[in-house]
Amino acid sequence: MDLHYRHTQIGYVAIAFLVFSIFLASLSIPWDLSEMGWSDVPVISIVIFLAVTAFLLQFCWLTVQVDEEAIRMRFGPGLIGKRFLLKDIKDCRAITNQWCLSWGINWMPGGGGRYTVSGSKTVELTFADGRKAWIGTDEPETLQKAIQEALS
Repeated sequence: MDLHYRHTQIGYVAIAFLVFSIFLASLSIPWDLSEMGWSDVPVISIVIFLAVTAFLLQFCWLTVQVDEEAIRMRFGPGLIGKRFLLKDIKDCRAITNQWCLSWGINWMPGGGGRYTVSGSKTVELTFADGRKAWIGTDEPETLQKAIQEALS
């Protein structure tokens, strides 16, 4: 696999939410755990906390990789990912989006998606069938150049 590009962007908003949720959870746990039995801890609270933590952890960073075959993205530790085959891509360009679309996976009309962890800068992919997708990055011009080189 000939690698054209690999970059990881940190999602500082997700990290801040993660730290804040851990802080809030720590306030609700009694400090003297030796006297606390499992019956004293609301199990639903633990389940909710673990689910929120796992969800936020997924969006703490986004790794984008461009090789001779595809653009591959992995959120966080890699449970959520996406791959776009280069043969399906017609064009790409660096753009700036609205600030409210700067975190997570946003499904867009027409079958496309926006994949970001932080910031409003993305590379817009246009596919041969007319669909579009957007990849968030803190270095849009570099990613655009890598994709264009891989396409040629």
